[in-house]
Amino acid sequence: MSELILALENFRKKTRGDMGGEELYAFARLEKAVKESLSAFPKVWCSNCGETRPTVVDMMKADSKNDHDAADILCGECHFIVATLHKEKS
Repeated sequence: MSELILALENFRKKTRGDMGGEELYAFARLEKAVKESLSAFPKVWCSNCGETRPTVVDMMKADSKNDHDAADILCGECHFIVATLHKEKS
């Protein structure tokens, strides 16, 4: 679970300077929701490894490639992308 928190912290540090106040507040709410939701599910089934592994989340802010926020759920061992979550376009 500490890898998830570390990934979220790193994302927040990288993007904080690019966000306005309202956007930063919205991201903080999203970050809190992700942490709370995934704390109940610290492991994910990895079809690459063939077993359950620690969950890692890589959150991505909307940019020139994607017009909405998204988050990859990865295997904490091999970093296989298990799923990609997409936020509705604002």
